[in-house]
Amino acid sequence: MKFEIKEYNYLGFDLKNKTRGRIKTVCPHCSDTRKKKDDPCVSVDIDNGLYYCHHCGMNGSIHKYKKITNNGFVTPKYDYDRNINIGNNVIAYFETRGISTRTLSLLRIEEETIFFPQIKKDRNAIVFPYFKNGVCINKKFRDGKKNFLLVKDAEKTFYNLDSIQFSETMIIHEGEIDVMSSIECGLYDTVSVPNGATMGNINLDFIEPIYDSHISNKKKIILAGDNDEPGRNLMNKLAERLGKHRCFTVNWGDCKDSNEYLIKHGKEEYLLAIKNAEPIPIEGVYSIRSCEKELFNELRNGVIKGDTCRIKSLEKHFSWCKRDVYVFAGYANMGKTEFVYNLAMLKSMWDGWKWGIAGLEEKTTDRFYRKLVEMYVGKRIDPEHKNYGNQMSEQELKKAIKFIDKHFFFVKPSDKFSKNNIFDLFEYTDAKHGLDGIIIDPFNKIVKDVTSGLRDDELLVRFYTDLERFNIEHNVCGVTITHMNKPQNIKDGVPSRPTQYDILGGQGTNNAVDQIVFVHSETKDRLDPNRTIIVAKVRDRDIVGYPGECNLSFDYRKRRFLDNGNDPFIGYESNNIKEEQRLWLPYKDDDDLDVIDYIPF
Repeated sequence: MKFEIKEYNYLGFDLKNKTRGRIKTVCPHCSDTRKKKDDPCVSVDIDNGLYYCHHCGMNGSIHKYKKITNNGFVTPKYDYDRNINIGNNVIAYFETRGISTRTLSLLRIEEETIFFPQIKKDRNAIVFPYFKNGVCINKKFRDGKKNFLLVKDAEKTFYNLDSIQFSETMIIHEGEIDVMSSIECGLYDTVSVPNGATMGNINLDFIEPIYDSHISNKKKIILAGDNDEPGRNLMNKLAERLGKHRCFTVNWGDCKDSNEYLIKHGKEEYLLAIKNAEPIPIEGVYSIRSCEKELFNELRNGVIKGDTCRIKSLEKHFSWCKRDVYVFAGYANMGKTEFVYNLAMLKSMWDGWKWGIAGLEEKTTDRFYRKLVEMYVGKRIDPEHKNYGNQMSEQELKKAIKFIDKHFFFVKPSDKFSKNNIFDLFEYTDAKHGLDGIIIDPFNKIVKDVTSGLRDDELLVRFYTDLERFNIEHNVCGVTITHMNKPQNIKDGVPSRPTQYDILGGQGTNNAVDQIVFVHSETKDRLDPNRTIIVAKVRDRDIVGYPGECNLSFDYRKRRFLDNGNDPFIGYESNNIKEEQRLWLPYKDDDDLDVIDYIPF
């Protein structure tokens, strides 16, 4: 959504005759009540129209706005001018949770009668407004029977988002009452996730649109989730997404969550618990007890296999495993890059995977994305294909751009293609978008570190070791597309079938990686669409598959590999169920707002 200013500086901040930049000034909310009335306790970002008081915690927009366009999100009705009145029953409820009326007023908590579709009744509910840049973009409702609702089709984001705009530290909780608990103790730079915690898949897509403006500058992120398995699962996912190096975890001891800790131990102990938050522990030494639960699960339900590649003939030989290192190789012009992009697109279309791709040979960004667009649609862009009925329409192009924009991210350092530069870009992209895999194409374009004093084979082993470490830390698949040595045997113009020892790095590469796959043509005719996919090495055969091969054909018109004439891309749309179509799932039976497994609309 987009807004224009309806009333400029409606709170009357002293902007010191400036129209741009950041300033410190007095607070219209608390300065009159302080001994040091002229103390500039408020940070104001004039460019973005935001303010934050370091004394009383008030924050938001310095202007009033009105909506001028809509980008697909519904904006809930909200009266910014009226005084908020809270009933005695609501005040009494929050007092039992250690939350004062001052905190309720700061967060603009109110009550409203709303229809709850899950019980088909109108109920009086507590309303938690979600603000972004001073504008209410969503509301969460909670009645006395612990039924919950969010506004249908409204944007999701962190609760209390505007409080972290200027700080280098932030605290992340599971729910709104946890945020209130921190504010009650004077910790204002605190937010909570919109949908709480679950043991299933956790959707963190709401981070992407606010990452640059609110999160990228954070030096310390305190993860203060609930002291249970869903809470720990959520905090682990957040740490993977935002970077473990800057994440710290809070120990709530004998309490389930932050609010219970506040009630039981008081404000001083609460502040001490936050202060004593510990860095994500260094991994390295484990006992069998650390994986006891997983072993019993495998005993009862079988060993969890790798993620399907979606090509039926290849599935018994190849699958995707997070944290593994993959090498794809083949002689020149045999289609190794095209094949890897096909595999990546299949995982994105069928399973929603997101990829960061370092296309180091791509001269322009549009060339890179054109390949993916044509692969997604199964048609070509160039008008020369119109006569053959194979040029995509503008509507098909728009659909492809919308999909690819959410699932593929082109990475290319502006200066030298060093390992560190590439990994830094992947780390940023993962934190912002949440990646499932990274691809480096081609490997030989990476600049060698000539200052290290290491031989080429030693540098290669070090690179793959660093790639594996990156995969583990970020929970992604790591892929390199690698060139071959000059073929030793050529018969009738066709190189002999490659082995892992024909790759650049030979024995060193074979020892360092988990899977090696070749794309090979059995004929010198470059127009022959048939390719042999050779899976030469599989480290963990119980999970991934076993070495072998299959035959595929490349459909030039579709830019897709076909499996025995069948298009593996067809049918993916019927496999993807929209979130809005999911059935209502009940909340866990406890007394908190922040245990939502799924909120219906």
